[in-house]
Amino acid sequence: MFDFYKIFYQMGYLTKDDVHEAASWGVITLEEYKLITGEDFVA
Repeated sequence: MFDFYKIFYQMGYLTKDDVHEAASWGVITLEEYKLITGEDFVA
């Protein structure tokens, strides 16, 4: 799932909120969230 979120975030199809939601639900890890967005995850 990491690749999906990374690619679609970079292409602009997903927002930071979409990626944040995925991390909240455990679809991606908090470390992957940081790799994708460049920011630390804040609950």
